Amino acid sequence: MIQTIPITLLDFNKGQLKGLPKNPRFFRDYRYEAMKKSIK
Repeated sequence: MIQTIPITLLDFNKGQLKGLPKNPRFFRDYRYEAMKKSIK
């Protein structure tokens, strides 16, 4: 069953949680190219 809910009921992520490291999956340097290559 599909249910439609108003967007006003959604609770969006407002930022980083205190005490936790930043998202390790977000990077732009050589590691990004290495990740793309490993996926291929």
